[in-house]
Amino acid sequence: PHGQTCGRSEAGDEYLIKDGISTDIYVGFLMSMGHSQSTNIIRDCLAVDCYGPSFYAKGNTDSLIQNNRAVVTTKNIQRNQAILSATAQDDGTIRNVATTFDGSVVTVESGNAGTDWFALAGNTVTSAGTNEATWTNNVYNVPDTLSLSSLMFVIDSTYVSGADWLAAFPTDTINFKTSAQIQEIIDDAYAEVAAKKLAVGSGTQL
Repeated sequence: PHGQTCGRSEAGDEYLIKDGISTDIYVGFLMSMGHSQSTNIIRDCLAVDCYGPSFYAKGNTDSLIQNNRAVVTTKNIQRNQAILSATAQDDGTIRNVATTFDGSVVTVESGNAGTDWFALAGNTVTSAGTNEATWTNNVYNVPDTLSLSSLMFVIDSTYVSGADWLAAFPTDTINFKTSAQIQEIIDDAYAEVAAKKLAVGSGTQL
């Protein structure tokens, strides 16, 4: 169910996913058990209409998920994880001690926060009451029917408002956009996916 997977590494192993596209799949990009932010990286990728997490960090000692984009329309509304999601490994012993989500852009079409998506971003496991992953310089484009009081994020397995999220991660930004502005972002993402499919089908080097 994963479009592209990075990690499962030993310390010092180098894994990089860059300029990838995943669409219409459960998990767009998975970082699993990475060990270093300098060598375990998902960067400059696009996830469109994933019906689970778009970018999913699972049980990492250290990793970097940077400068990616996620677009979620009303096409797929099944969600049980955040769009930018961090969880422990299944047994809970390997956690996202130093996973960083940095500089990514999330755009959602629906205004039903906490219903159509589990959350825009968040950590779904707790450790001594702290959120183990870190979010910096991420942007969330949401419908202007929402407000900062909407339950849009998860901190320590608990839904929180946009205001609470920004208090915890003050370099992140929430943009309230009109339906036309959001549709323009969606249209651009669909066009990018179509162009890449055409290039791959024609044998063009990417």
